[in-house]
Parts: sequence; C-alpha cells; structure tokens
Amino acid sequence: MKNPWDHPDLQPENSSSLPAPVLSTQTIVSLARDLWRLRKVIDLAKHQGTPMSEALSDIADRLWDDLEVARIGFVDPQGQIHDPGARYEVAFIEGEGDGSLYVAETLLPGIQVAGKLIAIPTVVLNRGGKS
Repeated sequence: MKNPWDHPDLQPENSSSLPAPVLSTQTIVSLARDLWRLRKVIDLAKHQGTPMSEALSDIADRLWDDLEVARIGFVDPQGQIHDPGARYEVAFIEGEGDGSLYVAETLLPGIQVAGKLIAIPTVVLNRGGKS
C-alpha cells in the first residue's frame, strides 16, 4: 500500500519555484515600524529592570535580523542637530529660546528598502540645544 503522505499536494514546495512574496509599501512600513516600537518597549523595560519574557526579546531580535537580511532598515535621526533640508516630518517643536534646534525624539522612524527611503521619519524638535 502506498503511503498517503507521499501525495504531491502534501510535499513541501521547492523554494526556488515559489513566487516572491508581494507586500505593499504600506505593509512593509507598518510591520517595520511596529517592530521598531516593540524594540523600544523591550529596551526600556530592560533599562528599567522590568521583568519580561526573554522569549519575546529573542523573537524581536530574530525579526530584526530578518529585516536586515531583507535589506529593510530604519532612519532614526534622534539626537541630531536639526538640518532644515533634512527629510523628516516635524510633529512639533518644544522648548523656548534662541538656541539651535535638535531632534529630541523620533516618533516614527523612516524606513529604507535596499537603501531607498520609502517612508520619512516623524520627529519632535527641541529648541535651545540639548539638555
């Protein structure tokens, strides 16, 4: 009797014959930004000594590595001096005075695919220099 598990429909596909997955730009941006946010929460929890699942941290690390392999990267200008020609969206400016502007916080990172910027960062600027 023939093994029923030998049926062609139950065999793994040859990965070279599979079509490349098609993800919209918005899907890539959304997934990458969600992972970026997750990493920020994990890093904050570790910094504060908050107990958390090591498995969650490991999964986030593996997903981060997968994005790097797929040549998907992040643009996080936090801490940089503001450049009026920079490619980011300013959510608001905080602080008073005449000091130089710098990027105080990145609310949403920019996303690059193979070095091409597909989504610009959204940042908060601070006036008065770094404090």
